[in-house]
Amino acid sequence: KERERIAEFYRRVSTSSREKGYQAAVKLVDEELERTKSTKLRNRLRITRLGVLENRHQEALSFAEGLLKDESFSAEDRLWLRDRIAFHLWRLGRVDEAVSVYDGLIADAAGDPKRAWGRYRDKAETLTRAGRFSEALETWEAARKHLEPGTTEWRETECFRALVMEKAGRYDDAVAVHRSVLLASDDL
Repeated sequence: KERERIAEFYRRVSTSSREKGYQAAVKLVDEELERTKSTKLRNRLRITRLGVLENRHQEALSFAEGLLKDESFSAEDRLWLRDRIAFHLWRLGRVDEAVSVYDGLIADAAGDPKRAWGRYRDKAETLTRAGRFSEALETWEAARKHLEPGTTEWRETECFRALVMEKAGRYDDAVAVHRSVLLASDDL
């Protein structure tokens, strides 16, 4: 019965956000937070509230920073919150701060190549969007060191590297990288 109530609540939040705007959805979440005693469910609701604020970057950043201070969130949730903080910093034009958050996430992912690669990817994409192509390429180079050639992540990294090279006007280098990906493909 509780699962059904929660599922209905999330439907109402989604509908409210779509039809009445984010303020109405935030109000629903806040009302549910007032009624909820379970720390685990409260944390899910607060993460939901952050999601509702997704396009309100300053408000979402402030809220996420506040949530990150709460020790009741799991380690996974705290990593996710840091990722959202980096995203909102980038959207606010605070690229250096976003990059710093990604650097911390990369350091925390030591020993987990797949997770590290995802953080490198996020950092490189942030730098690319900011037009900082040489730094983006350095980041992709660092990501490559954690990958086995021929893997999906390796191919994706190489394709992103080539795209950044193109944006930087390094067309011959980009073509060479694309060619190396094609030559490394087993399915040709």
